[in-house]
Amino acid sequence: MLGPSRLGRAQVHLDFHTSEHLGAIGGDFDADEFAEKLGGAGIDQVNLFAKCHHGWSYYPTGVGCMHPGLRFDLLGEQIRACQAAGLAVAAYYTVGWSAQDLNEHPEWAAVGRDGTPQAINVAHDAKADEPRPPTSWVYLCPDGEYLDLMVAQVEEIARLYDPDGLWFDICATVPCFCARCRAKMSSRRVDLGDGEAVRDFNQRRWQRALQALRRAARTGASARPVFFNGTTVLHGDIYYAADARYGLSSFNSHQEMEHLPTTWGGYDKLPLRARYYHSLGYDLVAMSGKFHTSWGEFGGYKSQRALEYEARSMIANGARCSFGDQLHPSGCLDDQTYDLLGTVYRSVAELNGFTDGARPYSRLALCPSESEDDDQGVARALLEAHREFVVVTPGGLDPACHDAVVVAGPLPDAAGCELVRFASAGGRILALGDAARGLARQTRAALLGIDNAGEPSGDGDYSSYSAVELVPLGSGLAYNYEPGWRFELVAGAEVLAGIHDAYFDRTYGRYCSHENAPPQKHASGHPAVHRHGPHLVAAHPLGRLYLRHGAEVHRSLLWALFSAVDTRPVIVVSGLPAGGRVTVLDQPERSRTLVHALYAPPVQRGRSVVVDDVVAVPGVSATVRLDSEVAAASDGRRGAPLPLARGQDGSVSFDLPVIEMHAVVVLHHLEDDQISRE
Repeated sequence: MLGPSRLGRAQVHLDFHTSEHLGAIGGDFDADEFAEKLGGAGIDQVNLFAKCHHGWSYYPTGVGCMHPGLRFDLLGEQIRACQAAGLAVAAYYTVGWSAQDLNEHPEWAAVGRDGTPQAINVAHDAKADEPRPPTSWVYLCPDGEYLDLMVAQVEEIARLYDPDGLWFDICATVPCFCARCRAKMSSRRVDLGDGEAVRDFNQRRWQRALQALRRAARTGASARPVFFNGTTVLHGDIYYAADARYGLSSFNSHQEMEHLPTTWGGYDKLPLRARYYHSLGYDLVAMSGKFHTSWGEFGGYKSQRALEYEARSMIANGARCSFGDQLHPSGCLDDQTYDLLGTVYRSVAELNGFTDGARPYSRLALCPSESEDDDQGVARALLEAHREFVVVTPGGLDPACHDAVVVAGPLPDAAGCELVRFASAGGRILALGDAARGLARQTRAALLGIDNAGEPSGDGDYSSYSAVELVPLGSGLAYNYEPGWRFELVAGAEVLAGIHDAYFDRTYGRYCSHENAPPQKHASGHPAVHRHGPHLVAAHPLGRLYLRHGAEVHRSLLWALFSAVDTRPVIVVSGLPAGGRVTVLDQPERSRTLVHALYAPPVQRGRSVVVDDVVAVPGVSATVRLDSEVAAASDGRRGAPLPLARGQDGSVSFDLPVIEMHAVVVLHHLEDDQISRE
């Protein structure tokens, strides 16, 4: 039985959402061939379907509905063959979407305020012969008889097959105003017009559902890993973010981060999520797909280069690898897919063990805010600067471990006390844009030097950053595509850059040229950047501006601000273009630190982001400052020793091997004779 720390390193998530309009399900299935093909591709764990989004089960169930085109116990044969071949198996079970259950019980639908079923990409008045868009399902309410059915079926699966884990999908989803939920809210005196109260009710409803399913999943095997997909979303719609307040991700034995970077927002989302869940001490699995676009795409393939880059990026972020596939209704695995996955997993087999107990190491922290774009933009600027960082909540800030923190967007009200505690112990704060919004006025003044914070208004404004001694940014007035806060500062706060307003906002009655009106000659009197003691504050949401508009001036300013607060960076890299990515992972149990460097910048191709050319990058060097003494260095892919240069400040410098997509350097904290025994 697998415990969380022994999750497979090379996994496949084998979708099997199979319509009732397809027959002869599993008609060509051969159990030995199935397991042999998986194992031959280097896969050591597979997620197999017990129940799919269509609502069908793939085994003879006494609780649910077996697929009408299936004539044998497909799940049972799959599990027996895989486990006999040494592969771990997690049983997949759908929660939030189940079309057959909804057909039989329309009263189980999750209902919106207007009384219509909650759905994604579904036109409720569509005719049967109208084209249906991709990923279109109606949500179910995880309560009442539907929850009873799920609990009974999960207990049945655990009893019949004793899988190595349970994998639940479509959890922590939409709010519900069905008759049952309305009655419960009424009995608890929840005001339906109070959004926060309704949110609280719905999140606690999901807490109860996940607890019941977790209890059912672990029947007879208390160590069985359990994961609820949807609970590791850091941002998003207010009802689709499993935040720390409700702790929905705490029901997971480990954390899996599903993300299809080609069509779900690119390759820089994994680093942010991985660093956050690492800070909570979890083992991680990163899940992408073999699809060129998205889930359920038959006949779509990522290139081998893209799959290999994703696998190496997962490992570099301290996560085990998982790729999604969709099994053909015949039950036969696709040869091309497993040739590709086999090539990829064999190429990273040399890195086995590099994720065990590995955690990001940095003295610079980023606090996750309530704004995804703010956080993601700052994370991208950090990644492009090759500046390692950790992601921790304000309560997780530890002055013994963290020198500085970046707050990119608004935080909950209670965060102010944690920031004050951190600053009182000597920590430095970089606050950007909306970061000050949630802080009490007294805290804002004492901590950030802001006496009053006027709301941003207008189309945008301008800033002159030439006077900022942090870095030369030119003498022009740079346009900010969103207006900054109108701060008034306390005595002693130092203005580093000012705001210039535009002559006017663009309207039909008053406009200038094609875009924004030009800047006024004289400054507005409000700061764009100011310093208060050791802390720095920017009036504009620089992360959001950089993510949405990509102006070099905003990235340069962010880089300068990072350097001003993170005065002892863990790593300084030279020779690597901004498209490269660097991580520093500590493995204390193995007395070593791993420095990963990747270079294969994705490019836009149609509606997908793809990894195309892989260009070798020579001449990259790094200087690393660690708390532990470094005894030796070696090439993590080939094992050859690497020379070290030692600085008077305790740092070590080294040249990285030529980066052909990926290089990794192992910094050993043991003497040579001990290293040989690792």
